[in-house]
Amino acid sequence: MRRVTVALPTWIGTEEAQAEVVRDLCTRALLKVELYRSKMKPFEAKYRTTFARFRRRVEQSRREDCAAWDDLLEWEAAYTAHREWTKRYRELRQWSEK
Repeated sequence: MRRVTVALPTWIGTEEAQAEVVRDLCTRALLKVELYRSKMKPFEAKYRTTFARFRRRVEQSRREDCAAWDDLLEWEAAYTAHREWTKRYRELRQWSEK
């Protein structure tokens, strides 16, 4: 973690402000997790499989399927972002419990 100095009104306590900032960051991270999860769901429904299985299927296919490759790229972007924001959310939750 890194320290950041912020000017606040005198009526806001330091610990209160820190807790509020961490709570807001947790909320933001969780919203991002849900956003990217919602972007993955249509692909899971369309192909009735997980991202990892679909990627293997597309990469190992002997015929070129441009639509499947397009879906793979879009799904991979959502999958990667979902994993990153989940990691950030967990980190914030751990940090807020200290």
